Amino acid sequence: MFGFIVTRLGCDESKIPLASLARLAKSPIAVGSTPPIICEFALRADRNAFYASYLNHRDLNLSHIGFQNTNRIYVNENLTKEDREIRAAALRLNKEGKFQKVYSSLSDLRCFRLI
Repeated sequence: MFGFIVTRLGCDESKIPLASLARLAKSPIAVGSTPPIICEFALRADRNAFYASYLNHRDLNLSHIGFQNTNRIYVNENLTKEDREIRAAALRLNKEGKFQKVYSSLSDLRCFRLI
């Protein structure tokens, strides 16, 4: 499934990045639930390229990876509680017009959360 997502976002099929995926749920997974998936990239450059491609498309949905469903696939950074609070405060200030652009840059983070 990761390969379908990466190729849908424009990556060459022969250059799918090395990544580790783990569902954040205890077995057995309840019917109808959709626990998030953590995706950790081996290389930061691959993570950055993946996220940039995701942000450029923003139309990724389950039908793109073979499901009979058009629910959107969300990708976000796996931030710590403190990082989420800082980002939320910065986004509020952005909406108030105090910042022109807000983004997070995590030099050592290589994980994403697929929901």
